[in-house]
Amino acid sequence: MSQSPGTVRVMLGQGRRRCTSFTFRTLLLGALLLAAVAPAAQASISIGDVSVFEADGDGAVASFTVTRTGGLLTGNATIAFATADGTARAPADYAATSGSLFFGSLPLGGEQAQQVHVAVRGDALDEPSETFRVLLSGSSEIVDGEGVATIVDDDPPPVVAVSDAPATAEGATAAFTISLSAPSGHDVSVAFTTADGSAVSGQDYTARSGTIAIAAGATSASIGVPTLDDGADEPDEAFELRLASPVSATPGRARAAATIVDNDEPPAPPSPAEPSGPAGAGGPAGTPGVDVAAPPGTTSSPAPQLGLSRPRLRRPSIVLVTVFCPREATRCRGRVAVFSRPNRRSKIRALRRERRLGQRNFTLLPGRTRTLTMALSKADRVLLKRTGRMLVRAYAVTRDASGRSAVHRTTGTLVARTTHS
Repeated sequence: MSQSPGTVRVMLGQGRRRCTSFTFRTLLLGALLLAAVAPAAQASISIGDVSVFEADGDGAVASFTVTRTGGLLTGNATIAFATADGTARAPADYAATSGSLFFGSLPLGGEQAQQVHVAVRGDALDEPSETFRVLLSGSSEIVDGEGVATIVDDDPPPVVAVSDAPATAEGATAAFTISLSAPSGHDVSVAFTTADGSAVSGQDYTARSGTIAIAAGATSASIGVPTLDDGADEPDEAFELRLASPVSATPGRARAAATIVDNDEPPAPPSPAEPSGPAGAGGPAGTPGVDVAAPPGTTSSPAPQLGLSRPRLRRPSIVLVTVFCPREATRCRGRVAVFSRPNRRSKIRALRRERRLGQRNFTLLPGRTRTLTMALSKADRVLLKRTGRMLVRAYAVTRDASGRSAVHRTTGTLVARTTHS
C-alpha cells in the first residue's frame, strides 16, 4: 500500500506532541511531591514541659520527655542536656543533673523518645510554686531545647500565735512575741489591737493597733506596748493583745496578756508616832528609830522582826541604812529602797513627787548587822544642796522561806554638809 509523503509527516508531528505533554505532567508531579516531603527532610528534636507535686524528702521526680522525629536520610545523633535554675534553686529545691542522650537512625516520619529524670527535693515550707529548666544542646536538629518543670507546693500554711508578755514594771514596755509554727516562704501578716483588762488604756498603758509582718523565712516578730507610771501604790494590773485576720497563715492563739507590776512603795502609816532619839539611832525592831508594819495585801512575817535604822547621810552624798537580823531568825534577805517624801507645797517642782534615791539587796545571817550604802545621783545631790535637808523614808521588803512577804518602814532626814554616823 502506498502513502503519500504528506500523510507520514502529519502522523509524526502528533507523536511528538503527545511525548511533550507526558514529560511536562511527570515533571509537575515530581515538583509537587518534592514540595510535600520537603518539611520532613530535616529531623527535629524537642523537649516537653512537666509539672510535679513537691514531696517531703527526695520522693518526687520531674521526668522530661525528649522526642526526635525522623526526616530524609536521618542518621545517628547525640545531644547534651543540663538543668538550670529558675525560681527553684539547686540543691535546695532539686538535684542538678547533666548528661547526654543517643538517638539511632530513623526512617522518614519515625519517632524516638527518651526521658531525663531530675530528683525534686521537698521541704516543709509553705511557698509559691517554683520552676527550673532542662536545656538541650549539641545538634542542629534541636527545634525546642528548653523544658520547664513546675514544682507545685503541697505544704500547709503555718499557724500564727501570740505569747504572754513577761511581767513588766510601770513605765517600761510590755513585749509580746508573735510566732509561727514553722517558717514560711510567704511574708506573713496579722492585725493586732490592745484591749483593756484591769489595766485601762490612757491610764496604765498606751493603746496600740495595726498590722505586723513576719518576713519570709523568719518565725517571729515582737510588738511593744508602752506602760505608764502613775505613781500610785496599787495592785498589779493586766491588759490583752489580740490578733485577727492573718494573711498566709492560719490562726492559732489569738489572745495574750501582759501584767503591769506596780513599782510604787506603799505610803507611810497615816499617823506614825515619831520615835525619839537622835537622828541615825536605830536597832532591832521595837527599838527607837524603827517602824515595822505590813501593807494591806501582805502577810507580816512572824516574830522576830527585821531591824531597820533611819536613813542618814555620810558626807558628801552617801546614804546609809543599817539592817539587823535577829538571832532567832534563820536568815534575813530582802531589798532596802530609799525614797524622798513628796512635798506638794515645795517651790522646787522635783520635790513635789516621790523620788527613788537608791536601793540595795541584802542577805544576813542571824544576829548579824550590815550597813548598806547608796550613792545619790548628781540630780539628787543638787536638790539636797538647794534645800539643805531632805525628808526620806526607807522600805525593807523581805520574804521568808514559806514565801510570805513583809514590809518594814522607817523615816529620816538627810542634812547637807553634815556628817552623820
